Amino acid sequence: MTDTKIRNKALSYRWGIYFVALLIFFLGVFLRFSPAAIKTQLQDAFLLNAVGFSNLNAMYFYTYMIMQIPVGIMADTVGPKRMIFAGSIVMGIGCVIFGLAKTESALLISRLLLGLGSSVFYISILKWQTKWFTESEYGFITGFTTFFGNMGGAFAQGPLVALVGLISWQLSFLYTGAVVFALSAGIFFFFSNSPKDKGFNEISEHIHVKHNVKIFTALINVIKNKNIWPLFLYTFLCSGVSFTTGIWGVTFLSQIYNISKISAGQIMFWQTAAFCAGCIFIGKISDKIRSRKIPAIICSSACLIIWCILYFSGMKSIPFYAASVLIIIAGGFNCGAVMCITSAKEICNPLFSGVSTSFINTAPFIGGSIFPIIFGFIIDRYSSVLSGAALYHKAFLMFVICLIAALIMSVLFVETNAKSVYMKNI
Repeated sequence: MTDTKIRNKALSYRWGIYFVALLIFFLGVFLRFSPAAIKTQLQDAFLLNAVGFSNLNAMYFYTYMIMQIPVGIMADTVGPKRMIFAGSIVMGIGCVIFGLAKTESALLISRLLLGLGSSVFYISILKWQTKWFTESEYGFITGFTTFFGNMGGAFAQGPLVALVGLISWQLSFLYTGAVVFALSAGIFFFFSNSPKDKGFNEISEHIHVKHNVKIFTALINVIKNKNIWPLFLYTFLCSGVSFTTGIWGVTFLSQIYNISKISAGQIMFWQTAAFCAGCIFIGKISDKIRSRKIPAIICSSACLIIWCILYFSGMKSIPFYAASVLIIIAGGFNCGAVMCITSAKEICNPLFSGVSTSFINTAPFIGGSIFPIIFGFIIDRYSSVLSGAALYHKAFLMFVICLIAALIMSVLFVETNAKSVYMKNI
């Protein structure tokens, strides 16, 4: 077999196993946002108020957040295959428990397991990409991974609302668990950590020499890098706004504009889909213009402008279709956080790429666990005296403040010009 045929076989193989991993990541994000589509059913069945519902959502983020640094370390040591397989088994068990839950405690445990299982997918796939894709492809493929996985969040909006209307929410989770277990078998039998493990030549131009990664050394090396903190805070702030919008979007749209939850779910579907599409475009554009900083500044500025319009107008004074378009566009510009993941790899020691990307990936889930609860607290605090647009107007101020801070952080980014600048910063 010629070298060209061998390389083509390797490329075909990488895309096949890549999409199996992406489907699992997709379902992990789908399950992250799924309670938003069944908020009313859960509140009625388990007597949850706004803070209780937000806390249920936050259970997923707690374990996800805690696991990010360990996952980065393990991705650098035990490898992506074992991580993705183990995570899919835990996530599948969480699905089954959620579908069979009869008490609030069972729901909370299932959400913890869902967060624990899905916490490994994104970082493990990013680590795997460093072996199977060239440096010139990395920005695009990171954007595509983020796009495809986060489409799960889009399908947890309108499509899940429609599915629950056809079958029960319990069956929806049980069927999802069955699919997760099937995909985990594909990972076990077919997934390989590197081309070399499968008998192919290396694809990446930068071959990473095997090192014994010392956990404490890797983590300290990343944390002491002052340039990583603006990336961390930007991701924390923007993702906190994004997750809160995703969790509460169906509710506030339906109450402010008196529309059905299915109609509101469709808007949130397109909002999440716009974010996913933005992840592809921003990755490709940043590779082409060789800049991570400029796209991040543009994205945070656009989100800030849109939420200022929505907040200072009181939202109710804006026609429903105009507000929907603005929310969808804001979703598209939420993709700026992808630049932080890519930049983290480029400003930190390449030997610790798993740790550096996982450190950044901790930020959105800290934001995702904190901001929705604050949002729910504000809603509970004022719901006795306000309703509709006036009620949610109080909570939207949090979005404006966070996005102002995010814009400031983006200005503080170190420009990498789409290549590693680690040696220049030490």
